[in-house]
Amino acid sequence: MDIDVKPSDFGIDHFLEPEEINQLTVAEYREYERKLRNYRDWKNTIVSEKKLSWEEGYEIGKKVIKMAKILKKEGVAINIIAESTGLSEQEIAAL
Repeated sequence: MDIDVKPSDFGIDHFLEPEEINQLTVAEYREYERKLRNYRDWKNTIVSEKKLSWEEGYEIGKKVIKMAKILKKEGVAINIIAESTGLSEQEIAAL
């Protein structure tokens, strides 16, 4: 599922240049600003959530690697570690 948004998703055909903005009526300007604000809010939310997801995934990955190292040190078979952690046997052998 693609969660990236485009300005057109919010009714913005293109970002207006200053001279274009100067030609808008007050009502048109308010509508453009409302659409632009909604687009920016949504875009910032997506960027923030992607960053948070990446950070959470990174922390989980560190824990998986730590667990694999411990299991390997305890003599657990590499194929069992691979099955348990989702790491490849090559990745485990390199630990």
